[in-house]
Amino acid sequence: MTSVSTARRTESVLARPDDGYVRHVVRTHLHPETGSRYWLERDRRLGLDAYSRVETFEDLKRWVGFRDLEDQLDFERATRSRPVEDFIPASLLADRERWIWVSQTGGTTGPAKHGNWDSRYWRRILDFTDEFLDAHGIPRDVNWLFIGPMGPHTTGRLVVSIAEHRGGRCFSIDLDPRIVKIFGTEGMHEASDRYIRHIWDQVTA
Repeated sequence: MTSVSTARRTESVLARPDDGYVRHVVRTHLHPETGSRYWLERDRRLGLDAYSRVETFEDLKRWVGFRDLEDQLDFERATRSRPVEDFIPASLLADRERWIWVSQTGGTTGPAKHGNWDSRYWRRILDFTDEFLDAHGIPRDVNWLFIGPMGPHTTGRLVVSIAEHRGGRCFSIDLDPRIVKIFGTEGMHEASDRYIRHIWDQVTA
């Protein structure tokens, strides 16, 4: 396998999305026949017609962005209760050359939500992270120790991919943010302290 440790992008990925890319995403998700069910239903319910109206990033914020807090909460509830396929364009579901996987948020700041990722978007995330870490002087070709959510969570898989993409390997210690949240909200301070000791015992072993 060819090392990617010396790879550098010539164009910045830290800037706002290109308008052409914005149009592509909107027309993929909101195509009347091959779009994603959730966004098509929302578009019809709100009478937005974003497929025809969105040409720029500003248009995206105006016509696709959440209307208010209730609109955002409706989306978050849907990610927990509806089939994940409702959020993936039918055109992508039919593309067997692209992998799509499902994950959950950690639930640290609210109820856990589901999301999905595909291989091309994952590559963009890695490119973005590479440029950001390089800008802050984070070295390549080193191994990482990650203390955080693994299991079904996006974060764990992403950190492993970042470390490997930058020429290292990732060693992980699983930290469950949901049980930490329960300990805090229910006043289980002794249990919380014991769990923290459990994590640090693994770090220092």
